[in-house]
Amino acid sequence: MTATTTRAAIRHRSRSLAPLAAVFLAFGLSTALWYPFLSLFLTSAAHADPVELSLFLLAAPLSGIAVSTVLGRLSDGRFARRRVLMVCAGAGCTSAAVFSVLRSYWLLLLIACTVTAVASSLLAQSFAYTRAVLADDPSAPMVTSALRTFFSIAWIAGPPLASVLLTTGGFTSLYLSSAVLYAVVVGVVMLWLVEPPATLARSPADHAELGLGGAARRSLWITLAALVLLQSAVSLNVQAVPLLVRHELHASVGSAGVVLGVCAALEIPAMLGFGALSSRVPLRRLVRIGPLFGIAYYSLASVTGQVWQLGLAQVFNACFIAVIQGLAISYVQELLPLQPGRASTLYSNTFPCGAILASPLLGLGAQFGYRVSFLAATALSVGGLVLLMAARQARQIEVAAG
Repeated sequence: MTATTTRAAIRHRSRSLAPLAAVFLAFGLSTALWYPFLSLFLTSAAHADPVELSLFLLAAPLSGIAVSTVLGRLSDGRFARRRVLMVCAGAGCTSAAVFSVLRSYWLLLLIACTVTAVASSLLAQSFAYTRAVLADDPSAPMVTSALRTFFSIAWIAGPPLASVLLTTGGFTSLYLSSAVLYAVVVGVVMLWLVEPPATLARSPADHAELGLGGAARRSLWITLAALVLLQSAVSLNVQAVPLLVRHELHASVGSAGVVLGVCAALEIPAMLGFGALSSRVPLRRLVRIGPLFGIAYYSLASVTGQVWQLGLAQVFNACFIAVIQGLAISYVQELLPLQPGRASTLYSNTFPCGAILASPLLGLGAQFGYRVSFLAATALSVGGLVLLMAARQARQIEVAAG
């Protein structure tokens, strides 16, 4: 690579990464406004009964998985990544605007399974764009983790801001604010992001999965199965902490909010730290270490007797999330280096799959005590670790055979 080409690549990356930080921040804030209050919106504003609520919470993520899979493949083919980002952000703006005025449950379900499903792909496509911009840069995991911290920052500020919006303007104000933030993403992508040259230079034939051997494909799918288990543990924790604090530790719901806020704040330095560490320690090794933090946290949470003890344990939880939701995306992208869109989509789909798996496990907690939920999360983390080790063995078999 010539000096001129190198300087051009650096300019291209700097022009893209700064606006990408704004994309992650705006998208994270827009999601943090409405997502924690979706069930409240459906039951109080759309008057959904328990069966309708369960149907909505199941159908919406499943639709998102299907749409994300299609968009991931399209973004690796002839569709420009920048254009896909604008479509996803535009869909989010439209969906939030409709939710601000529409109160018919069945129409809301239709919008959620179509327009909102397209919008749900924005995070995966943002990761794919980031990977395409960085191409073969060894700092890609560190940069990806740094950008992911903006999403965490948004979730620190989002729920309190949403509470203010709900108090002053109700759900109309809440969803209109979310629509404005999606519109900001559209503007940033349109004005400041440029199409990554590496994407334009590849032909569709370059992206065939036939480039992966049988062992490599097994390693990929075993890794994704492991991440589903680990994401399920994360989702179960978010839902179970308020219930544990309220019913087992006999403290206020506000205390649960403080615990979750402490974790979100600790995630930021943890992600930056592990991102920097990835430049010196192999990414696959760090990802395999991640479940150990989860096992430590969930084991402690299952026996904790005081809220302050649960708060201290968030150090382990933050490290777990930093690896599983910060570094793991880069690890999956390395397994499919010529298909960043598909790799990012496969990784992002582990979120809703994990959430679906977590729901019945939370029900077990309601039946037998919420400490059981954390024992289940411990088992999920152990299962994720075992699968990651199995994926490593499959990869080693391929290397030995090659």
